[in-house]
Amino acid sequence: MGQDAKSATPFLVGALSDPEIDVRLEALRTLEALGPSTRGARDPLLTLLRDPAYGVSHPWLQVRATAQMALAAIAPQDHAVISYLLDAIQDSDRATPEGPVGALCEVLAHSSNGFPILKAAFERSIDPLSKIMLIDALVRAEPERRRKVSFLLELLDNRDYAVKYEAVRLLGQMGPVATEAFSKLTNLFSLTTDEKNMHANRSFMTGIYIDKASFDTDLTSYWGLHRCTVVALGQLGPAAREVIPFLAQEARDTANPFRFDAAVARWRIDGKNDELLPVLAAGLAAPDSSTRGLALGRITEISSTCGESVGLLVKALGDPEMKIRLGAIQTLADLGTNALTAVPALEGLASDPKFLVRAQARKLVETLQATTPSKIAP
Repeated sequence: MGQDAKSATPFLVGALSDPEIDVRLEALRTLEALGPSTRGARDPLLTLLRDPAYGVSHPWLQVRATAQMALAAIAPQDHAVISYLLDAIQDSDRATPEGPVGALCEVLAHSSNGFPILKAAFERSIDPLSKIMLIDALVRAEPERRRKVSFLLELLDNRDYAVKYEAVRLLGQMGPVATEAFSKLTNLFSLTTDEKNMHANRSFMTGIYIDKASFDTDLTSYWGLHRCTVVALGQLGPAAREVIPFLAQEARDTANPFRFDAAVARWRIDGKNDELLPVLAAGLAAPDSSTRGLALGRITEISSTCGESVGLLVKALGDPEMKIRLGAIQTLADLGTNALTAVPALEGLASDPKFLVRAQARKLVETLQATTPSKIAP
């Protein structure tokens, strides 16, 4: 019905008192979908959400969270709505965190000046994952590069580990256009060097997304921030050439769990394969499977832009760990016809002891042969 649906607002508001939870939820979802056209529901929703008797027991938590999302969609720039949501994000007795945090993300997505709202949220007692969600929402909403870089640089001065981590990650994603961050990233690289000697948080090392319980305000408590900074410096490209000696030193340190990340970062800066490939090849020859898995992860990361990675993937096909062999096969499959030289090694997996490896290898060979039969010798 488009804008004509606003005439249904009183009916939808009335449905919020229905004894059936599903009816209330459907009314709230409809209000959220209609957005600002149903602004008349703003006051009833605020009254409902501020009622201490409403939604404090488990069956009603979803209703409260959905109401918060509807409120944010209806009036995302309303001061009273923003004030309520800022208070709600730290009130764990009233709602699941996803409700008010998700609603604030909606507010930030429609705000022309969301940074003060973000800082106000950080002043509340909220968990690290919620902070990450809010930062991401604000970055996505800001179209102007300079403003985006500016507030990410300001976040690097925040004491909170999670905030620093996400700011570094997002600056890295911006690539060479975020060269203004080089100085602060270099400083952070130095401050977090000791993190590579700690094994308190393996999820950072393997690139798995962060467990919110793993954060601490002390920079030396965990080692994810150092790895993240190494990656971000590499993503800046040639503008980060001054750190090449330090990255090279980390890449040569066989006790450094980030040596593969450092090697890839250096390669992104100067494009020299002669420094990259030996480090990754040595990683694939490591005695422990976790190190070989880390090396394979970085090979997969660069495989589409580094043609020499196919040779490393062929080497990984002979790994004693099934997961690594399967990972190499999948990466080769993603490369398509660029993986033609790996066909003989893939055919050699016909005698692999694991059925899944044999099946995936055979499937890839058949796909490659069907795509370019004339280029593959029988």
